[in-house]
Amino acid sequence: DIPIIGVGGVFSAEDALRFIMCGASAVQIGSANLADMWAPINVLKELTEYLQIDEISDFQEMIGVAHHRTAV
Repeated sequence: DIPIIGVGGVFSAEDALRFIMCGASAVQIGSANLADMWAPINVLKELTEYLQIDEISDFQEMIGVAHHRTAV
C-alpha cells in the first residue's frame, strides 16, 4: 500500500522497467538529465514502444511483475 519510487541509475527504458517490475509505480530520472536533457522524453518514448510491442494495454500490469510466480 506504500508507493515505491525507483531512484538511481535510470538512463533507459530498460533501467526504468527493472524498477517497475520490482514494484515501483514511478521512477526518477536524475543524472541522465546531465548527459542528455531529452532523457526523460526518450525513456518515456522507449517505454511506450515496449508496451505496444508486447501488447500491454495497462502500464499497471508491469508494476511488481517480478514478484509474481507463474507455472512453467
